[in-house]
Amino acid sequence: MLVAVISISLTAYRVFPTSHDGKPSKLCFRLPLKGDVEVVQGGLTLDVNYHAAFPAERYAYDLALIQEGKTHRGEGYVVWNYHIYGQPVFAPADGLVIYTSDGDPDQSPSEEGWLPYKSVAGNHLAIEVGPAEFVFIGHLQPGTIKVRAGERVQTGQELARAGNSGRSGAPHLHIHLQDSPEFHGGEGIPMQFCDYLAYDLLDDSHSSKLISQGIPTGKQKKQVVRQIDP
Repeated sequence: MLVAVISISLTAYRVFPTSHDGKPSKLCFRLPLKGDVEVVQGGLTLDVNYHAAFPAERYAYDLALIQEGKTHRGEGYVVWNYHIYGQPVFAPADGLVIYTSDGDPDQSPSEEGWLPYKSVAGNHLAIEVGPAEFVFIGHLQPGTIKVRAGERVQTGQELARAGNSGRSGAPHLHIHLQDSPEFHGGEGIPMQFCDYLAYDLLDDSHSSKLISQGIPTGKQKKQVVRQIDP
């Protein structure tokens, strides 16, 4: 039993391999938020992205909006203190809405525990963007999803508003690409964004670089990115 516990613990702290490693989607996505977006989690390794330990979320991102170097005003005890809260969420690519899930309450950032929820992703939706390629977007504000299953959406179309539903300690947006329409039912696919400006949040110069195609990073190598309008 001890060996099993140790094995599970080690698995939780290593990068989860998938059959899509080194094989990013041929699509190049646009950021689902407007403004300066802090990449809280994102990238290929555990030092920049804790999602890398899980098969479906292997290449997931957690995103927030930032102003004057902060994701929130004041102490951040309430959801509306966060710059991202209630902001529009846009389709990162053309596609077909597979399903939506609503009805989970927004969590309070100041609470020790979480209110009951149906899904760890909270209110979320899935979009088929290509053969065996499905984008999942989660932690949406309740009652704000504007699309329904079977509806085709276009890049840049407003889908919902950012919230703090599900298993979320503070308002942010979760997004990942996987090869199955079942949430957490497949393997993650590398998801690259196109035509954005990026700078290192820890670099005082905040000197931006134009990225034509790339995978933004989070945590210790935290980046701030901004979509360039077409």
